[in-house]
Amino acid sequence: MVKSWTKIVLILLMISASSERTTAVQGTNRAINTLAWSPDGNTVIASITIEGSADLWSVDLETFAATNLTNTPTTYENLAAWSPDGQFVAYLALEDAADLWIMQPDGSEPQNLTIGLDSTVLDFQWSFDSTQIIFSVIDPETATGSAIWMLDVESFQLTQLVEAEPGSGEEYLLYSNPTLSPDGSQVSFKSDDVISGLSELLIADLQENEIGDIETIFESEDFIREAYWSPDGDQIVVSTLGVDSAELYIVNLDGETSSPTEELGRLNGSPRWSPDGNYLAFTSSPPVVYESDIYVLELETNAITDLTGEGIHRYDQYPAWSPDSQRLIFVSESNEVDSLWIVDIATGELSEVRLNLDI
Repeated sequence: MVKSWTKIVLILLMISASSERTTAVQGTNRAINTLAWSPDGNTVIASITIEGSADLWSVDLETFAATNLTNTPTTYENLAAWSPDGQFVAYLALEDAADLWIMQPDGSEPQNLTIGLDSTVLDFQWSFDSTQIIFSVIDPETATGSAIWMLDVESFQLTQLVEAEPGSGEEYLLYSNPTLSPDGSQVSFKSDDVISGLSELLIADLQENEIGDIETIFESEDFIREAYWSPDGDQIVVSTLGVDSAELYIVNLDGETSSPTEELGRLNGSPRWSPDGNYLAFTSSPPVVYESDIYVLELETNAITDLTGEGIHRYDQYPAWSPDSQRLIFVSESNEVDSLWIVDIATGELSEVRLNLDI
């Protein structure tokens, strides 16, 4: 029971850290949270908090002009994700509860996709063919009744895939982080038991929005933070968080597991596959120092490179890949000032994206 309560505290701390940062953007009272690089490579969408209000901003990577796409002072927008075909942007909007929204890349035609659900949305992911969005929800009043849903983007039809149904003995399981295999034939999601403290990564076949038998392919007494399919669909990268540890694991579909970052002896998280599948970017911090760098793992050789350890950067986070897998954009905090930077994977060259906010 002690471990399970510790895990709950860790979850609350992560939620607080992502939504209540008070650092500034280049000398102003603004903070940057999460990034999404457009499929055409021309723009990045960032969640930027100004005076306590978080909106989604589109940043032109040629002119550095930033345009507010949502402009909703009472709503907190975050976790933007481009559809793989570049036609839409999905995101979460939090007011009384978190809903899943979709809009055009210029911010027009915003639509609430989950307004009919009496739940709050935890997270979501696009299908690789841009036709569906898979997402998880929970009852905001009881923190139970979690479920995984699928949304058809064209018809807006919602289909429930799995539910921790109250009274079923599963009501204290928290289902979240659903992701689809690249070919759409399988779904993975994580299950956190708030009673025993066990985190599991589950996988099942998916056909015509119906899931088959659910299997466990990875489990941990530490909290599973994230899990993502590799672009070839052969592996899933898993990020875990413990009281004094944070590690990455690469899990094959047969359950064979390796930890290529364990030898670093650091706190590792935020794994992101490169679109070509050749690299894995992640954040890495020393255990007792407020510092974080962007690292990259070359999967063929297992060579690990610290891309941002030199220079003025103090706390680097939220790495996002360019569509050609040659660059990463990330948020860097130094002296309580947030800024955007791009690093070239081959050369290690760093360049700052000096935001020109249209406010």
